[in-house]
Amino acid sequence: MKLIQLYSQVLQEIGEGSSKPFEYTIEKDTPNLSKYIIDGETSKGEKEPIRLFLMYTEFSDFGVEHLLANPERTGYDEEFVGLVSKYKEKFIDGLHMATILFERVGDNKGAFGDVNDTQFMFRLMATLKKILMEIIKQKNINVIDFDPSESSSKEDFGVGRYRLYKLFIKKAFPNAIEVADTERVFFILQ
Repeated sequence: MKLIQLYSQVLQEIGEGSSKPFEYTIEKDTPNLSKYIIDGETSKGEKEPIRLFLMYTEFSDFGVEHLLANPERTGYDEEFVGLVSKYKEKFIDGLHMATILFERVGDNKGAFGDVNDTQFMFRLMATLKKILMEIIKQKNINVIDFDPSESSSKEDFGVGRYRLYKLFIKKAFPNAIEVADTERVFFILQ
């Protein structure tokens, strides 16, 4: 396959969001954490089960004001407090954040390394979208947070995982506002 054909296929896939989500089951669901087992499969037909963690952080409107008035006493880093301060008008009804984490399970247990199977990643993002669309309604989520890479450095914000997540979130939530700090990326949903 020529590079231009592959590039066109990738752009079409992201633009249409036409990947079929993987099957998944809920492993745990509490007010602060949801865990899912995603029945992933590579383009070569190999099973690649994935555990998705969605961790929830919630501040009522009073909690947002407390966070801004006493940032040193809350334990949150300066960049998160800066995000809340800058966009506090978006959190009049409180801040409800979902943090996305994935890990491999089974034989390939552990964190993701480099994943070069685009079909697998698009299907994984389609699955994440399906789950998030349900969770956003249930838990009134207005911020999505993720770590763009295992090394969590600003240099990684232009590559791989960050670009994929950003394209996915912008497609799923076109009006989302991106706020990137040195370790994490936040998308404020509108």
